[in-house]
Amino acid sequence: MVLEFCCSRSSGDASFSCFLRKSWTRYMLQSLYELPRSREEVKMFRRSGMQNLTLNVRWVRRLLEKILEKKNCNFIIECPKFHIIQISLMEVLREITAKYRERALLVPQYAGDEDMRRTRYHDMLRVNIREHVSFSACPTLDSMIAWAREREIDLSHNKLSGPLTNLPKIEIGQTLILANNIFNESIPKSLCRWTYLEYLDLSRNRLTGKIPKCLQNLQELGAMIFSSNLLSGVIPSYIALSHSSLHWLKLDDNNFIGLGNLRDLRVLDVGDNQLFGKIPHWIGENLTSLIVVRLHKNNFKGEISESLCKMSNLQILDVAYNNLTGIIPHCLKELNAMVIGVEKWYDSYGWGDSNENVIQVMKGVDLVYTRILDIVYNMDLSSNKLIGEIPVELIALSMLVGLNLSNNHLSGNIPDTIGNLTTLFSLDFSNNELTGMIPSSMAALMFLSHLNLSHNNLSGRIPTGHQLQILIGDPSIYTGNRDLCGPPLPNSLLISSRPNNISSQEET
Repeated sequence: MVLEFCCSRSSGDASFSCFLRKSWTRYMLQSLYELPRSREEVKMFRRSGMQNLTLNVRWVRRLLEKILEKKNCNFIIECPKFHIIQISLMEVLREITAKYRERALLVPQYAGDEDMRRTRYHDMLRVNIREHVSFSACPTLDSMIAWAREREIDLSHNKLSGPLTNLPKIEIGQTLILANNIFNESIPKSLCRWTYLEYLDLSRNRLTGKIPKCLQNLQELGAMIFSSNLLSGVIPSYIALSHSSLHWLKLDDNNFIGLGNLRDLRVLDVGDNQLFGKIPHWIGENLTSLIVVRLHKNNFKGEISESLCKMSNLQILDVAYNNLTGIIPHCLKELNAMVIGVEKWYDSYGWGDSNENVIQVMKGVDLVYTRILDIVYNMDLSSNKLIGEIPVELIALSMLVGLNLSNNHLSGNIPDTIGNLTTLFSLDFSNNELTGMIPSSMAALMFLSHLNLSHNNLSGRIPTGHQLQILIGDPSIYTGNRDLCGPPLPNSLLISSRPNNISSQEET
């Protein structure tokens, strides 16, 4: 290990090597295995020509305390394989609970002596160094994790790069989050040795290849998050068939072309892939406990399977941007969770409420929902080739906050009872072939903040009142309906009935 400190007033004989030789220094460096709180900046980088030192971890606390008493002082540490830059001690240290003392991965990851190996880290619960670390090579990650004895390791939102190879086995590791980095190549089989792993997030990297079969050995794994990578092949059935504990599977935004038979999931997100064929019937038959189904932007074709109606706990159904045909199944009224709601579910796993998210198109844009998933009820069937009328049965789904049927070939009238969807705040029927008048009951949608009925064949006067008055400033939500009139359209015409006596006189 290489260690140096420098301060703005230090010069000449005040070098760190001289500093360590002073007799009072060893007294000052007693009994350390914690880092202090400080807003002073910690900088770590490689530098040649510096003295190699083997530090006892017990020294470090008081050393840092002494250094950080001085103003404009930087503390510089280096290991040969990598560097870390601009880590604030305040940001590295994390409050865990009053029961557990604050610890930082900062010191143990650099240690190399036997004293460090014997240091007590069994009570450390979490390492969370997000957005503050920059590594030059992936093998450094191996060293870091090898020294960490935490149950939760979060190194997301950094610039970690290179292949994930030979990750050390951590007996107590329950959570590993390496999201938002630049890892490439394949998912390492060494992960399969993490016997107690419950939550694995490798999302938003550049990982390639297939999902290792040995991951089926992780019997405690409850969440597998591989979103936004370059993974390919068929999503294997063994992922879920051999995991009674796997409930959350997010493989969206990859290059998968097939979907194996899965079981016992609560969340299935395989959107933004290259999946094709009909929507598998087993989704509704085997996954009756599903709460989120996201098949968004694939190449599915055929009719919407009525087996989806069997998922009584379903809160989010997103099959948008596919090539689905036929009518909207009337049996969707049987999605009981969208009718009566469900109790909060995701925090029962201990990780869902703080880490997980689902992307949904709401209010015309992609929104990421995390901590409020339990109140999101959304149905998105947009951008397909669906025909027929809007089933009046959909109005029974009174818990919906979002309903998007846009960009299809739907015809007929908007159901008169649309106003019964009282919790809606996003409604999009645009780019269809709907006819008739806009139901006056739509004014009863008190929470509606996004409405789009443009480019249909609607006619008559636009209803007013309540929430529709707030939306009156945006004429684009009604454009493309030639026979529609009234504010906020610019060509608003007053529609008045001629007196009956005038009509009768003209007839005579």
